Amino acid sequence: MVLFFSLFFVQGGWAASPPHTLDFSFDKTSPAVQNNDDYAVRMTNIHVAGEASDDINYYEIACETYGPDGARVLGSFTNWRQVSYVENKLIVVSLQTNRAPGTFTVVVRAKNQGAPDDQYIETTKTFEVTAAAAPHTLDFSFDKASPAVQNNDDYEVRMTNIHVAGEASDDINYYYYEIAYETYGPDGARVLGSFTDWRQVTFVGDKFVVVYLHTAYAPGTYTVVARAKNYQAPDDQYIETTKTFEVLAADSPTAASLSVEGPVYQDTATTAQASVEGPGIYTYRFWHDSGSGYTLLSDWSSSLSVSIPASETAEVGTNRVKLEVQAQDSGTITVRTASYQVELGDNVPFEFDPPEKNDPAYAPEVGKGRVFIMLEAF
Repeated sequence: MVLFFSLFFVQGGWAASPPHTLDFSFDKTSPAVQNNDDYAVRMTNIHVAGEASDDINYYEIACETYGPDGARVLGSFTNWRQVSYVENKLIVVSLQTNRAPGTFTVVVRAKNQGAPDDQYIETTKTFEVTAAAAPHTLDFSFDKASPAVQNNDDYEVRMTNIHVAGEASDDINYYYYEIAYETYGPDGARVLGSFTDWRQVTFVGDKFVVVYLHTAYAPGTYTVVARAKNYQAPDDQYIETTKTFEVLAADSPTAASLSVEGPVYQDTATTAQASVEGPGIYTYRFWHDSGSGYTLLSDWSSSLSVSIPASETAEVGTNRVKLEVQAQDSGTITVRTASYQVELGDNVPFEFDPPEKNDPAYAPEVGKGRVFIMLEAF
């Protein structure tokens, strides 16, 4: 009879009262600034005590975290879990400093192992996450070289080598930063497909974001405005970078250059020579500027060279020649310029007018005379 009673007590026993003490702290100090590199917050120094034991290994816990908006944070666990750590070990809670700034509420419950789900003790604590400063660096490049000739086969242009850095992180990855961008066409209108809503970036910097800039679009200069901000930061706390991309008409020159024969001396003629390569048929027009604005040297023709007359080199200094290349099919015009120096040439006299006899500079006395010399350059 005694043996039977002992077995009943061990196997069934009487349920202990719910624990009377539950306390914990965090392994980061509150408030903490948004941080995307070391963001996990953990419960530490967990202490549960009660009639059953003062050892946490004899209890089960559940944990829920609520964000600044009052919604339960993904990763909270309401199912009871045995705690197999001693109190100075850590339990990761669903509270991360890379989330939206604000006050997070952590609700922890503890009960005896195997006890009914409603027989628990509960402790609530808050943790504050403050907003990091807006990122200080935003840079990117394009995966095609600018200018690019119109192309209907491989036309997408992508942002690549995207780099965002700031107090929050030097990594553009998920949960760290959000980006938005707009593309404006040659006419100044926003290109369809630009997005002004903030989107999380799930790639590292060497991957691509397709921008709504196609080389199949109309030729001209496209402007890409990219913005970056911390994840879930206010919409007006961002950094902005603007870059341009040039799309050339399909028959635009692939190469064009302009040079002037030299040296060029004052009041002498010279020649400007152009070199143009490309798939189109082109005509050329030349202009000259000797310091007071461009004047026409040669109207549209098929000639790649033009004579610069001596009348255009009358002044010593920097002169300029402008070349316009017009594609026959598209009518697009490509411009190149070249500068050259007009130098003082040979046989240019330096003249000095001698003073009149009654001029104070005139001194016939010995030792007081002046000598005036005609200089000539050789």
